[in-house]
Amino acid sequence: MIETRHVKQTEISLLYTLIKELGDYLGDEIEMDEASLEKAIFTDHSCHSFIVFHNQKPCGYALYYYTFSTMTGKKGIYLLDLYVRESARGLGLGKKLFIALASLAKQEDCCRIDWDCLKWNQGSMEMYRAIGASIRDDHEFFRLELPQIEELLK
Repeated sequence: MIETRHVKQTEISLLYTLIKELGDYLGDEIEMDEASLEKAIFTDHSCHSFIVFHNQKPCGYALYYYTFSTMTGKKGIYLLDLYVRESARGLGLGKKLFIALASLAKQEDCCRIDWDCLKWNQGSMEMYRAIGASIRDDHEFFRLELPQIEELLK
């Protein structure tokens, strides 16, 4: 049995564990702590998360936040993280997380769901194409990190 639902406040430790697993998978260090995650989701509401369970075992999550499109005048969803534990891959859990996001997007009258994917992650890209996603080849992804922000403000 597969269950996908929003994370409960009592499950922050579980979500944090899954986020740390994603960090390990990507070779990234997670600097955030559980308290910051809890505050972001349940106090600031700056992000939201679904968790997916298979046979009552937590197997993955999707972390997202809302955006706004000046072209459509509607909000959108930006998927920041999508992670399924290696032992649970191939069971359709990633697709179930996308179905939860799509259902939410429809319910909230969102115009789209956006995300980015590391170029080496071919398995994920295959799944994204299989659900009908397209790659935006007319855009580049840019970022200013804290040192560049501070330099810009000088």
